[in-house]
Amino acid sequence: AVVSTQSGHYGRGLSHAPDQVLRYKRHDSPLWPTLKGQCPGVPPCGVCGASRTFEFQVLPSLLYELGTGKNEDDLDFGTVVIYTCSGDCEVEQYVEEFGWVQVFDYSGQK
Repeated sequence: AVVSTQSGHYGRGLSHAPDQVLRYKRHDSPLWPTLKGQCPGVPPCGVCGASRTFEFQVLPSLLYELGTGKNEDDLDFGTVVIYTCSGDCEVEQYVEEFGWVQVFDYSGQK
């Protein structure tokens, strides 16, 4: 029941724009397709030390749009989540942010 509840929440969250490949919702929360493999913790900003918050996620529908997923060894993921500095560091260069890839565990499946 937990997985179906999580899947239902994920599906409802994406239902308003089912063709989207990127979900932008700064300072909100990511939508996780499953409970397993969620990000266990996000490190603080390496520049100012502020916490990082959710900014956007890449959805697995991108794989379909790119034509991947047809072969067993193709790239696959549940979601890619990007967290950025909540303090909006004022810097003159690019700053490293934090990304988390949720992968599906297909072990035991045929």
